[in-house]
Amino acid sequence: MKMQCLWPKLVILWLLPSFTNAEGLKYFENEINYWSSKEKSESIKSSKKIETSKKQDFEWDKYLNPENDEFFKEGNYIPPAPFMEVYRRPTKKNVLMWDAYIKKRNLVHTRAMDKMKLYLGNVDKSLDPQKEKSKFVRDESVRKSFKGKYVVFYFDSNCPSCKAMYPEVNRLVQIGVMVEAVRLDSGNDVVPGLVLPWQKIKPGEQEKLKIKAWPLTLIVDEKQKRVARVTGVKTVEELRDLVKKL
Repeated sequence: MKMQCLWPKLVILWLLPSFTNAEGLKYFENEINYWSSKEKSESIKSSKKIETSKKQDFEWDKYLNPENDEFFKEGNYIPPAPFMEVYRRPTKKNVLMWDAYIKKRNLVHTRAMDKMKLYLGNVDKSLDPQKEKSKFVRDESVRKSFKGKYVVFYFDSNCPSCKAMYPEVNRLVQIGVMVEAVRLDSGNDVVPGLVLPWQKIKPGEQEKLKIKAWPLTLIVDEKQKRVARVTGVKTVEELRDLVKKL
């Protein structure tokens, strides 16, 4: 009985070398293929396509035609494609085509606005020619009044009244009046709402000019050696009237 039990074990021990010799099973000597043959083929084709692809000419014709949706498309959370093209490759052709693209978009926008006004009667009164002409005449009057003169604007960036004066000072600059802005407080940060550059007040200047309230506006006529001085918020028209008294 004991010999019969041992016999299967001896057979297994005898056959074991035939499975483990040089010609036997080799689980890890061959390279492991993690892809199927089809997937590997597609991967190779894709990589070759990327390597061999060349930059094609930008399709300006598609974006210049208002009949195409691309003309109006602003991108998916990115700038329009023509914008990116001209900034990536600002060649002469791209710059000229970008200019043509913007002009055509403006033309289409203007045409649409004109038709809306015609059919809806929704005229933007802020663009009324008579009002625009009147504003131009007023601005021209101010510019002539300040001829040969300049303005010095003393302000504190934390002062509400000074901030209320910023639009009037900005308007003077836009009209063409020379304005010098002088900052009284110790801050060095940007002054929101003031379009012109400013400089810090010089040591002793505040005491010399006896500046005790602000904003302070000086209108200086160097030729006549005269200075008009006004404190508080004043409009451009009020400053123009003050100039006439110099």
